[in-house]
Amino acid sequence: MSVHTKAALNTVASFVLGLLLFGLVLAISNKHNQTYDATKDKRLSLSEQSLNLIRDLKKPVRAVVFTNDYQAKQVEKVLEKYKVANPAMFSFRVLDPIRNPGAAKSYAVQYSGQGVLELVEPNQGDAPSKRQERLNDLEEQTITNALLKLSERSELKIGFLTGHGERSLTEQQPFGLLALKGVLEPEAFKPEEFSLAKTPNVPADYAAVVIAAPRSALLDNEKESLTKYLEGGGRLLFEYDISTDASYSKLLAGYGIEVPDEIVLCPDKYGRFNQDSVIVPGLPVSKTHAVTKDQGDQVVLVLPHPVRPGDPAKANGYAAEPLISSVDVCLARPVAEVLKNAIQVDGKPSAFPLVTVASKKLASAAPAASTSPVASASPAPENTRESRIAVLGGEMFSNQVVKVAGNRDFTVNLLSWLVQAESRISIRPSEEASKPLILGAGQMEKIILLELLLVPAIFLLIGILSAVKRR
Repeated sequence: MSVHTKAALNTVASFVLGLLLFGLVLAISNKHNQTYDATKDKRLSLSEQSLNLIRDLKKPVRAVVFTNDYQAKQVEKVLEKYKVANPAMFSFRVLDPIRNPGAAKSYAVQYSGQGVLELVEPNQGDAPSKRQERLNDLEEQTITNALLKLSERSELKIGFLTGHGERSLTEQQPFGLLALKGVLEPEAFKPEEFSLAKTPNVPADYAAVVIAAPRSALLDNEKESLTKYLEGGGRLLFEYDISTDASYSKLLAGYGIEVPDEIVLCPDKYGRFNQDSVIVPGLPVSKTHAVTKDQGDQVVLVLPHPVRPGDPAKANGYAAEPLISSVDVCLARPVAEVLKNAIQVDGKPSAFPLVTVASKKLASAAPAASTSPVASASPAPENTRESRIAVLGGEMFSNQVVKVAGNRDFTVNLLSWLVQAESRISIRPSEEASKPLILGAGQMEKIILLELLLVPAIFLLIGILSAVKRR
């Protein structure tokens, strides 16, 4: 065999071997598809909340989406993220509504971009399911919300007390709670207002009660109803702001939480205490508690009181623990002094607890009976049920601050812990922020120098050297 023939055979063999190896790599990568999101805020990946939900599915779910060929590939990329997280329980179909008019009609789809999530029953085939949730867009939040409604996680009712000057769920002004309602509803919470003047007892189907900055004291019968609710295993989230009636401090002391008549103030960047001191950043105290262990962002409170564990002997069996604390350069001044805007910079700067929780294990408990025929929506079994209380020292979930910094995640996660639904605790994806590149005058001069002088000079030098070498 000639040298040329051997060389040709070696070339052909190398080519065939390389082709086989390339095909093998493609087959392996196609079967074991792995991706890595290198973006800083992981905006190309599913959030922890979505991943936890899809992995915990107990019944198979299918997405049926109708779109045109132009958008089909993008739609498949979105749904593929869910399928990769749990291929045994999640599948999807992407159909063209024009080419599949019968399927579009059976799913009541009217235009491209719509679809449904449905529970897949045995031997269902391609027929529509009886359990469906509509998808009017393919944003992650929309798909995850539909998954929440389809999964075994029931919607939990949260009662917001009214009648004492509390913040309202329908109020659109800065101090209202309309934005909070919009935050809670996608998380399978159902916030609604109620009055103890109209309902003698806290409804039994409430997973928790929220009292948001009440201005006037509870009546004796209302206090008795609330006490009865908590003793029966109820849960309370209390927002204590600068205008809250002082009688609530005595009420909370009976559950191991102390709220002194002071306001925490933090200095501005120049070390001064002024009108900017009302905004107090808070950082997690505990890295082991379910609510704060993954809380990376600070929270923000407006004019907060210190909220600390009280005297255990007067706590009626409740164990209190601080969750959020201010930075260690703050002062606590009397409320009257702050209201008069006559702040005295006195005392040693320190850190102050701003959010404290308390809990009490109950052998067997259920909230006080009511006229409601609906059973308690609490996800916790009765033999592990706890009475839990969380107190925020200042304004945190009003319209003007609920979406600031880490307030949204903290509020939802705190409420999830409160109702003993720890599986709902997660850090949600933040909205992608605009990050413009801002250059100083010196930096602009360097860029101009580089583009107009240095780069052309390099190419000119290369040209001169090349010409000299040729000669």
